[in-house]
Amino acid sequence: WINQIISDHISSITSQKLQNKILQKLQGELFESFEKADVAGTTYKDTYFIKRQNCFDESLHFHELVHVVQWDYLGVEKFLQVNCA
Repeated sequence: WINQIISDHISSITSQKLQNKILQKLQGELFESFEKADVAGTTYKDTYFIKRQNCFDESLHFHELVHVVQWDYLGVEKFLQVNCA
């Protein structure tokens, strides 16, 4: 499901070279390890996910909301450059 979300949004990136670089990185071992990582939460565009055991952690909600703002402010291309580089 993560690959589908990223694929849906990565098509808006205008630079083919950058698009290929990001796709290679996301499809590589780094992305696989991120997908399986024991993280408390993660954000994709205007949606964030938090593990059930962390649902009352207000600082985590704030942290993920910062990423929502970053997705909106930076746009897909710059957000992925900053967070996937």
